[in-house]
Amino acid sequence: MVRVGCCGWAAAQRRYFAALDALEVQQTFYQPPALSTLRRWRQAAPPQFEFTVKCFQVVTHERKSPTYRRLRRSLPEDAQVGHLRDTPWVRAAWQETALCAQALRARVILVQMPPSFTPTPAHLEQVEEFARWSRTPGVQIAFEPRGEGWAQVDLSVLCSRLGWWCVYDPLASAPPRAAGQEIAYFRLHGLTGYRYRYTHADLDRLRSIVAGFREAWVFFNNVSMWDDARRFRACLQKA
Repeated sequence: MVRVGCCGWAAAQRRYFAALDALEVQQTFYQPPALSTLRRWRQAAPPQFEFTVKCFQVVTHERKSPTYRRLRRSLPEDAQVGHLRDTPWVRAAWQETALCAQALRARVILVQMPPSFTPTPAHLEQVEEFARWSRTPGVQIAFEPRGEGWAQVDLSVLCSRLGWWCVYDPLASAPPRAAGQEIAYFRLHGLTGYRYRYTHADLDRLRSIVAGFREAWVFFNNVSMWDDARRFRACLQKA
């Protein structure tokens, strides 16, 4: 089973639902929508359509992140947020994310970390602690750390121990060193950046990669993600 989608709405809902079978919701990262809005999305989607949810930035990103410009609420001056800290604000933000997933009947929450979250011993301990207190029935965490330092960490071992999925771009980087998981969660950011448009050769290579997994979730996150996702869906159907 291969599910294909975009990171965010790349077309009007009805058109999107007709062409693709998955969506990674981005609004939940910047400012979670009202649960009633998410329930309407779920009701409008085909029964087999799958949503995934990007974790609220209050859990993952510190207040100095420019992404907070899109947060439409105030936080107390002393609020300790981001970097998976175990604080009341982070716990509340995780619970808010989980409620969004519940409203969408989403099975997966993407936890994407900023490059500032380097794999120091202190940060790795925060990952372990977060894994302990964030366990939520029916929710699978997909973990995407960023930054060159994480290349020195065997993410397959870490995620396997925590019961998480390891997220990576299979066309831009080598898979984690250890034996991988049977289920893949891929995010494709463009081989040379956001403006990159995937070639037919790229998509053929991607098709060969996903064939090695029992289940794969493939999300495009580039300027031509709408076209590239549909082209990849057509490529799979020809196989």
